[in-house]
Amino acid sequence: MKETEKTAEIIAHELNNVFMTIGLSLEMLSERVAHDESTGRLFAAARHGIERGAKLNQQLLAFSRRQPAQSPAKQATTHADLVL
Repeated sequence: MKETEKTAEIIAHELNNVFMTIGLSLEMLSERVAHDESTGRLFAAARHGIERGAKLNQQLLAFSRRQPAQSPAKQATTHADLVL
């Protein structure tokens, strides 16, 4: 079981790097692109996907550390909160 937990921790940290890259890229792109209603919905959907991925990633990390997952109120809500 120890190897499974270590593998889960490595995957969680790597996923965190991916989510950070995507989140920061979305933020920078959002600042450079003209927004209309359709574009706003696309950015919102992408941010929501990042948030969902971050929550799943926290659960994976909690498993790897054998800790209970945090309540939704304490989970990452922005890309800055994704840093482990």
